[in-house]
Amino acid sequence: MATTFVASDIRIENVESQVTGNIGPSAGNLQFNDHPLYVLANTTLVSAVLSWGGVADLDFDIVDAKGIVVANSASLDNPEVINFRPTAAGTYQLRENGYISVSTDYTIDVNLSNMYANED
Repeated sequence: MATTFVASDIRIENVESQVTGNIGPSAGNLQFNDHPLYVLANTTLVSAVLSWGGVADLDFDIVDAKGIVVANSASLDNPEVINFRPTAAGTYQLRENGYISVSTDYTIDVNLSNMYANED
């Protein structure tokens, strides 16, 4: 965990995590995998990077508790990158979509930036 002081009374702590998985045969986002993401009330930024090996085209969403896509990245690029500023705490889903995939291993690197008040 890295800590950055942004003012004498405020600090940002970055919490990193990683998810790995595999998406089987899929076309047109017919198959997807969800991975839970727990966001705190003091989380100011979610940075998530989906990368994979081999020949495939994967897309990437962050989905809220109501099932609504609140952020996404759908391009021909590897990796797919999302930077999202949540407006509510709760459980979100990191959704990896197989736009074109045979059997593809992937990794999602996540960084949560959490803001705290410094104690005197």
